[in-house]
Amino acid sequence: METRKRDLLEGVEFSRKKLLTQPFVRSPHWDTVWEQIVNPDTKRPRQPVTVIVSPRSCGSTTLALRLLAEHTAPETTIVQLDADWDTPARDACLWRRPTRTNSISSTRRTTRCPPTS
Repeated sequence: METRKRDLLEGVEFSRKKLLTQPFVRSPHWDTVWEQIVNPDTKRPRQPVTVIVSPRSCGSTTLALRLLAEHTAPETTIVQLDADWDTPARDACLWRRPTRTNSISSTRRTTRCPPTS
């Protein structure tokens, strides 16, 4: 069996206790994001998966790790995943067969993956 490392996500596990003891200041910019993610009734994330898209160096990773530390169940493992590739390889693209409505997707253009037949 061959494992192709370039197509895997590498993960770093974080200690919830350590994350909660680190200093944290949330800028007003992130208040709306925090409120959209956390259900005020349950104090848990509204959805099982949350994707935060932002430019580099604006605190999104710190925000996500702190939010998970504060608002997920204590037995939940907090892992930060990083892909070790800049763009997926051709065989890593799992596109649907082209149809009239999706013949050129913006995702395909962005990742430079050719269409599949």
